[in-house]
Amino acid sequence: MVAKIIPGKDMSRLLNYNEKKVKEGVATCIDAVGFGLGPEKLNFRQKLFRFTDIMERNPIADTNSIHISINFPPGEDLPDDKLKEITASYMKRIGYGEQPYLVYKHTDAGHPHIHVVTTCIRESGNRIATHYNGKELSRPACLALEQEYGLTSTAQTENKQKEMPVVHLRKARYGKKPTKATIAEIITGVLNNYRFGTLEEYRAILLNFGVFADRGQPGSRTYEKNGLMYQLLDEHDIPKGVPIKASLFYQKPTIKNLALRYEKNIRKRNDYKGRLIRTIDKVVAEVGDINGFIDGLKDEGVDVVLRRNEQGFIYGMTFLDHKTCCVFNGSSLAKGYGAGAIISKLDNANITDQHKITANQTFVKSLMDNTSFQKNFYQVAQYWVRSGLQIIAQPVGNQEFIYWLGRKDTDTNTYVQATKPVTAYLYANGVGLPDRPAGRPGLPAGTPDNSRDSLIRLGASLESLQFLLSKLVTEWLEPIDVDNYIPAALLNEAKKKKNKKRST
Repeated sequence: MVAKIIPGKDMSRLLNYNEKKVKEGVATCIDAVGFGLGPEKLNFRQKLFRFTDIMERNPIADTNSIHISINFPPGEDLPDDKLKEITASYMKRIGYGEQPYLVYKHTDAGHPHIHVVTTCIRESGNRIATHYNGKELSRPACLALEQEYGLTSTAQTENKQKEMPVVHLRKARYGKKPTKATIAEIITGVLNNYRFGTLEEYRAILLNFGVFADRGQPGSRTYEKNGLMYQLLDEHDIPKGVPIKASLFYQKPTIKNLALRYEKNIRKRNDYKGRLIRTIDKVVAEVGDINGFIDGLKDEGVDVVLRRNEQGFIYGMTFLDHKTCCVFNGSSLAKGYGAGAIISKLDNANITDQHKITANQTFVKSLMDNTSFQKNFYQVAQYWVRSGLQIIAQPVGNQEFIYWLGRKDTDTNTYVQATKPVTAYLYANGVGLPDRPAGRPGLPAGTPDNSRDSLIRLGASLESLQFLLSKLVTEWLEPIDVDNYIPAALLNEAKKKKNKKRST
């Protein structure tokens, strides 16, 4: 329980504020103490007259109205009778037990709270001192009421408001719940949890949770006055409903107030840059297009908000790391992580892989065209080793293989599949078969005179080679039977099918 006492000078304005909330459907007057009638039977004029009649008894008092907010943590929803009881006890403890007051229950924030309207002028005309009321009267009253009613302690309430678990935030949709209360809940959760350093980053988080924050078009009154309006998005992510001014929310999330948070947030989030950069690098290395990039980051707990121009081109990216609650525009994360750089990396990854595949296709085709298959396998293998060929045998059945060929020291994911004639030739010569001669683990079967050689991985190990060279090459040529090996050619084909399926 947290209470705040705000002295004022304009009772009419104070009453108008709360009565307007009632008309908007986000507040209810649940009690009227010292009025002689219940709140449901009082109109605005009667409420105002009750206060002004007393305040006129001390015309020299500059401060004559009091606005009190009593806040409870999310989840501590108390019935109206209990709220009235707690309020009466609180008012008595701070010296306002004999004063007339109105109690308004508000539902326009992410936590339960009530507003109390009263005056600091007594029936006698004497003024109640307002200095140090918070420290000397209000705080002890809150602590006593927490004990008496089993409420969440002041310290715990403040911590909960500052550290409301992000898990409570769910994407909102227009029409599901009262608009203002829903927007207020999202704003409260975002401000209390996420670290953002610009207005664009703040707007990106809200979009992720279904709230649109709009500055208005350049030249408009809202834009020129540095205003900010909030709306909910519908299921098609289109803003719906009447825009609500930032100043009407409890948190007052105006552009001016948001700017006060930027510097502190930037300092706090710097410690978490490394995780996000590593995550982005990892995903870029694994995918080949923007859709795969977005999906890959989502799997890592990071959402990407794209900004597009009227032609549909992406000109901005904002990363929302929900694991660290940090938000970065790509350009503010690090050099090379803006939208243009990321898209270029994705394009280059595709181009690089395709170039390597094409290079291996050209290399293998040229090598096969220049191979004299009339020679024995020993001689053919020697030629392939000297040319830098590498072969991987992928088991696909009972002593059946797919052979992948490429230049050694290149990425095996860019190897190309052997043609049917070459596959038949390799299989006929025992490449990949398990029947290996004793004393030569890792080598396919040889001829009786050990003059035959089989090519596995980086080339052939030949019996006629010198002993040291044979020993070294044998280690290199350990057969690779990779059951889960999938080359880039098949991966790219799978990506194309997946993207085609998405587009349809």
